[in-house]
Order: sequence, then C-alpha cells, then structure tokens
Amino acid sequence: MSVMEMDIFRIFLYAGLFVGILAYLGTKLIYYFDKKRERKMEENQKQQQEEAGVLATRNLLMSTLREMGCQPEIDEEGDVRFQYQGRFFYCCLEKNVINIVYPCWEKFDIRSIDINDIYTTINKIHLSKNIWCRIICTVEENTVSLMSVYSTVFISEIPFLKDLLEASLQDFFITQRVFELEFQELKQ
Repeated sequence: MSVMEMDIFRIFLYAGLFVGILAYLGTKLIYYFDKKRERKMEENQKQQQEEAGVLATRNLLMSTLREMGCQPEIDEEGDVRFQYQGRFFYCCLEKNVINIVYPCWEKFDIRSIDINDIYTTINKIHLSKNIWCRIICTVEENTVSLMSVYSTVFISEIPFLKDLLEASLQDFFITQRVFELEFQELKQ
C-alpha cells in the first residue's frame, strides 16, 4: 500500500470516526430534548390537574358560602373573600383543602402590654383539646395583631358540608372569646 493510499485511508477513517461521533452526539441531544419535552408535558399536565382541583374546590366553596347567605368574591390573588356574621374572612385554596383565615381580629399597642402574656395565652389555647383554630401573632412597629387560621378538607363527598363550614367559622369566634377570657385571667 502506497503512502498516498495510506493517507486516503486515514482521511476516510478520521471522517468515519468524526461522523460516528457526530451521530452519537446528535442522538444524545435528541434524547435529551425529547426527555426535557416529556418532563415539561408531565409538569404541565400535573399543573393543569392541580388547577382543575383548586377550581373545583373554589366552586364548591363559593356555592356553599352562597347557600349560607354570604356573598363571596375572588380577589386578585385567587383567594375567596367573604363576610360572615359581620366579620371578614378569606380562604386560600388548594386541591380539596381550604385554609380559612380570620385576619386581624385583635390588636394591641405593644407599649401598653407584655407581649409574653399574649404568647402565654396563645400557647395555653393551642394546648387545649377543644380549640381547632390556630392563632398567629404578628408584630409590626408598635402593634401586635392576632389572626386565626383553620385548615380542612373540603370535598363534595363530605355530608352536611354547609354545617361543617358554619361550625368551622363559629370556632373562630369561640377561639377569639377564649383568648379574651384567658388573657384577662392572666393579667389579673
């Protein structure tokens, strides 16, 4: 075999090797983008299912609140806001779950109270077996604000859903009253 034939052979060998490497990398790129597209489709499908679940929960909540005589509204964040017995509430929604919030039901001037008394009262209530709401204390500037949160499964298969929601809302008022009594007792 002559030198020229050897050079031609090497050129074809390197060209074949180069084409093989390109084919391998091309296959890997196609596989990568195909898997990425599949993951994106799965994420979109999961998100659509979640959104559909939240929408179903929202619709069920809205109809139940209307049945109770409330006038629910959806705010810009997608939360359901409503008034019950003259008090404002809002619900953050998840699929089959509502998180009812009773915002800012009590305010104190931090300069006129001992905040540890508030924390002690809250802890005492949370340890009680009769209260289902959770009290959250926030401090901004010189004001201490209390709000309550209650989470529950909210699906159409629950019997007497309206009664459950009304009882849950009543629990906020009970929690507020228990706090007032316990706080007064602690201060004496």
